[in-house]
Amino acid sequence: MKFNITHNDIKLGKKHDPAGCAIARSVLRKFASKKAKVSVLPEHLSIQVFDDKKITTWSCKMPRKATQFVYQFDNDANVKPFVANLDLKKNKSFVLI
Repeated sequence: MKFNITHNDIKLGKKHDPAGCAIARSVLRKFASKKAKVSVLPEHLSIQVFDDKKITTWSCKMPRKATQFVYQFDNDANVKPFVANLDLKKNKSFVLI
């Protein structure tokens, strides 16, 4: 799945915040029609999507370009918008009672 990390994501993203960084903002935008929580770490991304009475989890290993972006973003380096192709895998679905 492709995610566009924009100038706005970079400008409004929060450094050292797995749920509010530039990549997390892009992922949340893609899941805007659903309630979702995202956690972006330099080498791993996870998403929880809440839909009615079900939680579905997705995850992937971050590609090298995205990992480098996270390190640079968190360390105040000059970063530019890019497209991240994340190979999300569906892990589990849980039904809430």
